Amino acid sequence: MSPSGERAAGHGRFGAVRLGDGPVVTRMGCAAVAPAGGAEAGRAVLRRALRLGITYFEVGAGAGDLVREALHPYPREVVLAVTVGAAEGAHARPESLRGQVERMLRVLDADRIGLVHLRAADGVPVRESFGALADLCAAGLVGRLGLRGAGVEEIADACAVAPVAAVHRDVFPGPRGPRRFARAGRDDDVLELCENEGIAFAVSSPLAPGSLSPSALAVLDGVAARYEATRAQIALAWLLCRSRATLAVPAAADPARLRELVCGADHLLDPEDLTVLDGLR
Repeated sequence: MSPSGERAAGHGRFGAVRLGDGPVVTRMGCAAVAPAGGAEAGRAVLRRALRLGITYFEVGAGAGDLVREALHPYPREVVLAVTVGAAEGAHARPESLRGQVERMLRVLDADRIGLVHLRAADGVPVRESFGALADLCAAGLVGRLGLRGAGVEEIADACAVAPVAAVHRDVFPGPRGPRRFARAGRDDDVLELCENEGIAFAVSSPLAPGSLSPSALAVLDGVAARYEATRAQIALAWLLCRSRATLAVPAAADPARLRELVCGADHLLDPEDLTVLDGLR
């Protein structure tokens, strides 16, 4: 690797992952969000990600303009992923989903969106919502379909309607309290289903602030020191080592942070260290 860390992510030891029966993307993706540093910082992150070889971009709420300004015209190998359904005043009823997708097409200035995740909602059967998105695939507006925040039953319901290419889980511990480090990254039942069915398992982060005790963080720092890596790099490497189905999609506040994370994806952890990390809480 060059001193600046500018090596294509897809050429690292973690390789790539296929989105169901669709395109192959780098196992290190990039979440496009509106950073605290402003639009220029956000565009710089996305352009650096492209130079590093990243080919999968999750378009966060309100980040469509940022993605268009930074990446358009989109290289053929780039896959843009958006989420529609129950979020920010929208809902998952079939009649609403087409409008949400068409709006994102206009914002992104694209003819087709590579991957659309459905965030399902109580009261709206997954099969109905997913069927509406399958119609958009047939119309050529969407490439592949995924689910966000779905459990095993929802995934099975969706698969009965159309192929599921990816499942995105926000895997870090939530407000209900800390979960085991291993459980946070593996989300066992969903990941096992994804592995068996050839579905990509996209995750935002294995580690959230406050999710581990001080003693556990000390152990994590000890592992990081052995690899001359940062805490974030080891957490990302651990996440990728758990399964070949995993697609890590972290957000970065600036290009330097993105480069740090990409370098973390090159660490291959020893089995002993994986066992240690699996037991942290």
